[in-house]
Amino acid sequence: MQKLVSRVAYMDALRAVLMLLGIVIHTSQVYNPEKSWLIYSIEGHFIFGIIIDAISSFRMPAFFIVSGYFSFLLLKKLSFRGFLIGRFERLIVPLAIGVLTLNIPIALLLSQLDLMKFELGPFLAGGAWRQHLWFLGTLFIYSVLLTVLFMFNWVDLIFSSMNRLSNLLSLGLFVVLLPSVHVFILSLNKLGVPIYSVWYGFSIYELLYYLPFFVFGAYLRFDSSVLERFSSVRVLFIVVSGYIVVDIIKVIGSSYWNEAVDSVFFIYTKTLLAWALSIVCFFVFKRFFSSESEYAKRLANASYSIYLLHQPVIVLLGLLAINIGLAPVFGFFLIVALTFIITFFIHDKFIKRFAILEYLLNGKRA
Repeated sequence: MQKLVSRVAYMDALRAVLMLLGIVIHTSQVYNPEKSWLIYSIEGHFIFGIIIDAISSFRMPAFFIVSGYFSFLLLKKLSFRGFLIGRFERLIVPLAIGVLTLNIPIALLLSQLDLMKFELGPFLAGGAWRQHLWFLGTLFIYSVLLTVLFMFNWVDLIFSSMNRLSNLLSLGLFVVLLPSVHVFILSLNKLGVPIYSVWYGFSIYELLYYLPFFVFGAYLRFDSSVLERFSSVRVLFIVVSGYIVVDIIKVIGSSYWNEAVDSVFFIYTKTLLAWALSIVCFFVFKRFFSSESEYAKRLANASYSIYLLHQPVIVLLGLLAINIGLAPVFGFFLIVALTFIITFFIHDKFIKRFAILEYLLNGKRA
């Protein structure tokens, strides 16, 4: 039981930090030279593009691994009905409230400022309504899928097979080979499967790309010994070594093969890097956050609210910073700090103190 408490503590802290990194990414977008976000400063800086790429390389893969772990943990404790109701309240209720009270008003504001076009039909059909909350719907779909696998007793079959394979190959080599799943998924497009289609905000590509990370996270809860090995130096060394070898092959062979093969290696190395950096996250948080901390617990409890509220706050602060003409680096640090303070204050003084707000914005019952 003590080991489970320790795992929950550091994985909850990891989940919170991964969510809070959304503040850093979206503030960086304000000053990203590519000018591809909702708002952007004319005076950008290349460092912010590097920050975005660096954090994006591991943040959501690691987040979905953690989410898979906690989803499996909950499903083992609850009935199928209880689990799905809980997931609906935790994911879909905040998603709906966030879209109605945050995303749509911000879109209307930006349209009034001639910074974007707002037409309700395309806004809904194209998925712009989701904005930073896109992962909530994705997680709910994964939760339904996990429940179905449980109902038909397929979970033990799938994870037992993964266990046999990881024991045969060693866990490190098993992880090195996991990007082949993503190569297969993306190759479906060549076979005529419309994986890049978007239906009312739900991208088939997105759903398929993050699914292996979520499934692997559930697998870590299925066999706790795998989690211990996954967050070890040995597995990290094997995976990093595998990444270096594959990347060297890609660089040396790029002049000898065609574009299709080159794209396979690009997908493989990109995904393998995500796995390697996810292991780093698990290793670091297991090492430093396994003990329960009141501060870490408080931050973890606030992270959902902070993430939900952070994007509209960044948009408003970013518009003000751009209008004033703040230098990019100063503006970045100021927006990050103020966004965290404002959103944490709203959670601490309002959301957690009123049951209706905690339910609507966090999906938590009193």
